[in-house]
Amino acid sequence: MKKFAKLFLPVLLCVLCMAFPVSAEEYDQYDFTYPYVIDDAELIDNDEQLSDRLNDIGEKYSMDIVIVTVDSLGGKTATAFADDFYDYNGYFDDGILFLLSMENRDWAISTKGYGITAFTDYGCDYIFDSMRDELADDDFEAAFDIFADQCEIFLEQAENGEPFDVGNTVKTTGSYLIVIGVAVVVGLIAALIVTLILKHQLTSVNFQKNADSYVDKKSVKITQNQNIFLYKTVSKTKKESSSSGGGSSTHTSSSGSTHGGSSGKF
Repeated sequence: MKKFAKLFLPVLLCVLCMAFPVSAEEYDQYDFTYPYVIDDAELIDNDEQLSDRLNDIGEKYSMDIVIVTVDSLGGKTATAFADDFYDYNGYFDDGILFLLSMENRDWAISTKGYGITAFTDYGCDYIFDSMRDELADDDFEAAFDIFADQCEIFLEQAENGEPFDVGNTVKTTGSYLIVIGVAVVVGLIAALIVTLILKHQLTSVNFQKNADSYVDKKSVKITQNQNIFLYKTVSKTKKESSSSGGGSSTHTSSSGSTHGGSSGKF
């Protein structure tokens, strides 16, 4: 038995050593100069700026946030490609990766570790929906800026113990509330100014209790009046049933890691 183990162990080690370089070589073609934005499909110009922003958000919440664009998935599904790209390129155990493939206009979100908690299935679909119009118009830089914004909002909400999910809307806090408050105040002031101007223009008009002053009494003579019911209109709206599910569904990647996320076409 010992003799067999001595013979078998070197063979096993050789096989393992051969296997890992194959996985690594698969990603040699990609440029990791900006590690959080790998724009292989060359869709954007602000790689460095966007990568720095994703890094800042990630450092704040101790996780990696990555955007990857490619021309082709190399025969993989979008989900498998996103999972493997995250697993085999040295990213943290906690994170989220957004993938675009231009060959068939595929997208995928892959989450891992704490990313699975912070970005539920419902949340991942919400994030994509918020970018849908920009992606359809090939306005990729705007779409990726939205992705970064949503990640920051979702992570802040998850840190407060309420990850975005079914029946739990995104909470606007901090600077977002300030912006909304300023907009409301400015709107009220503008409306008040317009109202005062219009009121000033009507100073020559006196209040009338009824419309008699505006009626030519010789032109119309009403001898009888009555109310006649003609018909009524009833409008009905179907009440949609709310989804009973929530949380994140998970699957196992080729590396054996657990991932969440979602995928589709754009």
